Amino acid sequence: MKNFVPHATMVKAHIIPRSDNVMVHGNGAALASSLHAEELQAEGKFKAVSISAILLTPTHLDGSHFSSNDTSIVYICNLHDIRGEFDPRKAKACGLKKGRKLGQLQNGISVKSDLLDIEVHPDDVIGPPIPGPIVLIVDCPTEPHAQELLSAQALNAYYSDPQSNSQETTKVVNCIIHLSPATVVSSPVYEKWMRKFGSAQHIMARTTRKHETTPILESSARIATRLHYFCPQLFPAPSLFSVQNDDVAAPNFKVLVEGSISKVCGISAENLLKFTLRPPRRLGLDRSSVQNRMTSSVFIKELLSEIPEIADAAKNISTFWHKPKEDEAEVMTGDPSLAGHAAPRCLENVQRDDLEIVFLGTGSSIPSKYRNVSSIYFNLFSKGGLLLDCGEGTLAQLKRRYGINGADSAVRNLKCIWISHIHADHHAGLARILALRRDLLKGVPHEPMLVIGPEQVGEFLNDYKKLEDLDMLFLDCRSTTVAKWDDMEADSIFDKDHQMSSEGMNDESRDHAVLTSLSEDSSLLRCSKRMKPSTPVDDIKLLKHFKKVLSEAGLVRFISFPVVHCPEAFGIILESAERMNCGKVVPGWKVVYSGDTRPCSEVIEASLGATILIHEVSANLCRFFLFIGQVTLGISYVPTFSCVKIKLAIQIVAHGLDFSFTIILATFEDGLLEEAITRNHSTIKEAIEVGRSAGAYRIILTHFSQRYPKVPALDEVSMQRTCIAFDLMSVNLADLPLLPKVLPYLKLLFRTRELT
Repeated sequence: MKNFVPHATMVKAHIIPRSDNVMVHGNGAALASSLHAEELQAEGKFKAVSISAILLTPTHLDGSHFSSNDTSIVYICNLHDIRGEFDPRKAKACGLKKGRKLGQLQNGISVKSDLLDIEVHPDDVIGPPIPGPIVLIVDCPTEPHAQELLSAQALNAYYSDPQSNSQETTKVVNCIIHLSPATVVSSPVYEKWMRKFGSAQHIMARTTRKHETTPILESSARIATRLHYFCPQLFPAPSLFSVQNDDVAAPNFKVLVEGSISKVCGISAENLLKFTLRPPRRLGLDRSSVQNRMTSSVFIKELLSEIPEIADAAKNISTFWHKPKEDEAEVMTGDPSLAGHAAPRCLENVQRDDLEIVFLGTGSSIPSKYRNVSSIYFNLFSKGGLLLDCGEGTLAQLKRRYGINGADSAVRNLKCIWISHIHADHHAGLARILALRRDLLKGVPHEPMLVIGPEQVGEFLNDYKKLEDLDMLFLDCRSTTVAKWDDMEADSIFDKDHQMSSEGMNDESRDHAVLTSLSEDSSLLRCSKRMKPSTPVDDIKLLKHFKKVLSEAGLVRFISFPVVHCPEAFGIILESAERMNCGKVVPGWKVVYSGDTRPCSEVIEASLGATILIHEVSANLCRFFLFIGQVTLGISYVPTFSCVKIKLAIQIVAHGLDFSFTIILATFEDGLLEEAITRNHSTIKEAIEVGRSAGAYRIILTHFSQRYPKVPALDEVSMQRTCIAFDLMSVNLADLPLLPKVLPYLKLLFRTRELT
């Protein structure tokens, strides 16, 4: 990550050392030296626990080859022992009186008896120590790893199997967290290893996938359910409460204990499940934080209780959504006189399987319970899909939108992933998407995934590939600008028009022929000279391959263009191919995504005539309304969120007036221009003005500041072509005329929450 973080802000991390005294066993397992409390006291870390790491590196087995990158780790976490309890009766029997000597004994110091001529040792008056609990965290990705695990001699001291170890030296393992997949956990080798533990609680973290669609935050599930009730056309039912058919039940393990068969105490992991280690009286599982399985009906009942009129609003939306085609102009604007808002020709008889834009993350900087960070999925249906930006949690959002099977299908059929700039909230989810696609396509003929982004993202991915293969190729955004596509086309023309057979030619005669050909066509000579130093041959080859991929996806343009944000920040233009409709040629749609940017001419030029402009609006301004009885005063454009300055603003308005105020309502609006300029972001008004200047048919605002997760205030004119994006919102190309009509109802949906 040093590719993205300034060195001055790097935080020191303690790394478990691979020292020279690592014990390497003949079976391939290695025990890294323990990190005891004494070693880390200077840093103030792990004072209560020692950590050991057993490395599992399978050797050549069953025709499979394993490299050092395939090493997995078993962590052994051992909390310190608790000193035994002091026994007053034993102290009295040893002739000790109350006083300083009792404290010395508790500190492990022997003392002279007060009444008897004996030496009193701590063990004489203090009970045995309470052993510190032991937790194993086991990552065993394949059966060959399981075989290495079974052979690891370093674990012998932790087995309760009498044949493996004596009872006197056995260390009791309290909990084992299994990160291994279900196929490995169910294998005979792994089961045999599990039989070596007695009363340990087994927590299976990967044997079932139902937790992947179970919400962690109740509020997030609530808002998704409410949005679906309100407008199912834009917000399909979230896959939050369903258990998919591909779930694998946790295996029913059995273990041999003293000659009898009994079941292992094993459970499937759940989100927010805990295992308490201290205090000893609470040792064990704790499900107090696990969310209750709330159903959508509960959330809807709450909604109707809070906002009774929402039922009528939902009916109204359903009504105008299903109006006949001839009424679309009125539905679209509410005013047939607004001829400038006529639907573009690309929407003529458009089919619902042409394009759907799914907003997986619509917030900025860091995730919140309402908005995840940036990611947009372009669903081209049978032609595949694209990802524009891929912030952390993108894969989880795909699962929440499509379910586990649907998310797997979407990742499997991705054509490419495009990253706008180097900020982590736009690319930190890349590795998980790429790794899943690699696993889904294992054994199936396929091309590596093409990732397009700034150069530093490529450097990061190349470093990450040292840890695991991501099955990808990288192309710099600069290689997908208009100029570089022109270079590629010029290169193709040159190859086509000037290709010559090498038969019968030596190198010297071939070079002479090429130079002669170039000199005869000065325009090609200029193209060749321009292309060779600026466009690497490998990039030209990738672009040619990518052009074929785009053609299969029904796209004719995929152009990155620079924007004003951070170094190497880009926006993107996507255009589809023309199609036939009733014997007429209908132009393709055009979608522009700004990435993070200040308003700039590049975005306006790119968005000319766009069907959809997706524009960021990270900068917001606070507007306050003061309610005094029947009087309302507006304090507009307060450039701060500081409570101190808010109070100051109220005092300024109230100065010299003999009244008291009772209620303050705050809504976030446009502005905070200074912050927007400083951070190179756009305000809401600026983004709408960019779309209006370019003549974009629809403007969808996204990348909202996390301090404002709801609906911003928009004037009536702005609402005629603008829509607010929410997480998991799915915008079908056929529904574009209706988008602005939904916004007023969204304000109703969030009315009470804004008041809160």
